[in-house]
Amino acid sequence: RPSTGKWHQVRQHLASGTIGHAILGDSSHGRSRTNRMWKTKGRMKKERTCLHLARIQLPPSEYAPNGIDVSCPLANDLEGMLKAMPTSFVEETRQLLLEDNVRI
Repeated sequence: RPSTGKWHQVRQHLASGTIGHAILGDSSHGRSRTNRMWKTKGRMKKERTCLHLARIQLPPSEYAPNGIDVSCPLANDLEGMLKAMPTSFVEETRQLLLEDNVRI
């Protein structure tokens, strides 16, 4: 989790008019109607913020001569939410993520 202040900054920038993609489940910067819909129809947990770092790659440095490449699978509740989505949407998303070597 980002340190204090950074978490707010990430949420604010994503929800801003520039990017316009609030984090699903974000009660402060998200879209209330969308969050309610996902909580009732999309299997989203009540206090869930749907932000997941699937993979991070860092270049070699003096502290990590080989660089760092770490992946993290989706949590079970996020997988359940994906299963509730239309199959065509999930398959389209799967292809985009595979281009970045992220598997769902």
